[in-house]
Amino acid sequence: MDDPTQYGIAIIDNDGRIMRFKEKPKPEEAFSNLVNAGIYAFEPEAFDLFPKGQNFDFSKDLFPKMLEENLPLYGFPFEEYWNDVGRPSSYLQAVHDVFLGRLKLSEVRVDSLKGNMEYGGAIFTGRRCRIRRFDVRGFAVLGDNIEIGRNVVIDRSVIFSNAVIEEGAEIREAIIGENVHIGKGVQIKEGSVIGDNSVIEEFSKIGSNVKIWVESRIGKESIVLPD
Repeated sequence: MDDPTQYGIAIIDNDGRIMRFKEKPKPEEAFSNLVNAGIYAFEPEAFDLFPKGQNFDFSKDLFPKMLEENLPLYGFPFEEYWNDVGRPSSYLQAVHDVFLGRLKLSEVRVDSLKGNMEYGGAIFTGRRCRIRRFDVRGFAVLGDNIEIGRNVVIDRSVIFSNAVIEEGAEIREAIIGENVHIGKGVQIKEGSVIGDNSVIEEFSKIGSNVKIWVESRIGKESIVLPD
């Protein structure tokens, strides 16, 4: 990573053994740009190092303890695509990267999708979708059994299966869960996530970076803003 300060960093030797490690360094403390990420694989006895009944973090506690006790700790320098998808924005960026061909998935052919992106919008749908005329900007990824009404705008968003999007709704850089009903004229702004089995009634507005919990109901013409 060009900026490793949001991650743990490490130095490894020629055999891959970690010689030095630090969690979330300050810029002046960043002795490496090789970040701690991906999948951890442990021998069972590593868990004997965990104190019972206490909070114990892998990066902050376990890894420094293993280095202090000179226990074998190894890393693998991974040079393929990587993205920390723990935030809505980075998840949507990963989806965008599939369309651009940067992230290759064996079950998705992106050669034609990349061409679509160059013309302003691409759509990838699951099975049994019912789609009327709507405007795609960037990309729209739809699960199975999606119903979309007329004059809907979908901009860089992912909509999971069994959702209904009524006429005139606008969904921008958002993630819509399963079995969600989006009413007529609803606006959902950038960074928002709508939980499964929720209903957003007509002409409501969901502001940027709002998380709607599962099985919620937002009444007609409501406005939901972030904290």
